[in-house]
Amino acid sequence: MKQFLITPLVSAGEIKFGMKCHEVRELLGDYSEYRNRAKGDNTADCFDVCHVFYDENDGVEFITFHSLDEIELIWRQNTLTDMTKQELISFFSAL
Repeated sequence: MKQFLITPLVSAGEIKFGMKCHEVRELLGDYSEYRNRAKGDNTADCFDVCHVFYDENDGVEFITFHSLDEIELIWRQNTLTDMTKQELISFFSAL
């Protein structure tokens, strides 16, 4: 199971915000590239567990995760992917 330690506004695992597209591809391996029409002609990559969206300078802008049964998203020593929707709401509401 892949683990991603979340550091808000900095990184998700080894993926750092601002990291160049080619660096992410080397790190995560197989991908499918597509155009993110919502953000003009910026590109995004689909990897086995996440989508990585790039800005106009080919730097990581944001990440979305899927296949949540295959990964662990960890923030502040809490495994977010083990929580139910209601537990997540309560957890973040308490912050």
